[in-house]
Amino acid sequence: SAISTFNEPHYVWVPASSPSGERRMMLLLAGTGGQPAHAQLIGHLAALQGYSVVALMYPDDLAVVTACAGDPAPDCMALMREEIILGTSLSPHVTVDPPNSITARLRDVVQLLASRFPDEGWSQFLENGELRWSAIAVGGLSQGGGHAAYIAKIRSVPRVVMFGAPADGYNSATARWMTLGATPAANYYGFRHERDPFTSITPNWLALGLDQFGAAVRVDDAEASFGGSHMLLTDRLPATGT
Repeated sequence: SAISTFNEPHYVWVPASSPSGERRMMLLLAGTGGQPAHAQLIGHLAALQGYSVVALMYPDDLAVVTACAGDPAPDCMALMREEIILGTSLSPHVTVDPPNSITARLRDVVQLLASRFPDEGWSQFLENGELRWSAIAVGGLSQGGGHAAYIAKIRSVPRVVMFGAPADGYNSATARWMTLGATPAANYYGFRHERDPFTSITPNWLALGLDQFGAAVRVDDAEASFGGSHMLLTDRLPATGT
């Protein structure tokens, strides 16, 4: 009842079958101005791979790189992301209280699913009523991918997937917050278009140490293993035709 804005529907997928043992969950976050409905192909693919998936609606109307472009505070981007993720009052650029934060919205969705659909295994992603991040992969596009990376900095998660992200930083410079925290570099993967206008994406990947797993690989003509690289590229023509 505390949510009255950014209330487009969340999207949820349940895998037809799960690998033996512990279930896996994936959180998907859209980019600036996006909606969970835009992530349906990715959510479906994750479910085919055995994930229980939640594409979450959250406060996403303002891009971090836009809001912080004229703000000299060195931690502008980090504080803005943290307020959106946790609901702590830290940034002058957004107003997100705890119930509207990514963390609380996701917790409430998982609690609801666990209550209404007890046979689907959602309770495995909760511990004492709170999210069990050690079982939740995080991913997102653009700003959502940056949020995924920030969540992995403050929470230990099993996988981080950054689509066209993180874009934080300007003129090919890395963001100040772009360092490893609770999640090791081995759990991070990045994928971007080679013509993406945000030039800080690859420097941010390097700041996270993804180059230790090999050079960036263009997926268009590569073998499916991608040589073990955690930095993946494409130059394929988008569906827009341009």
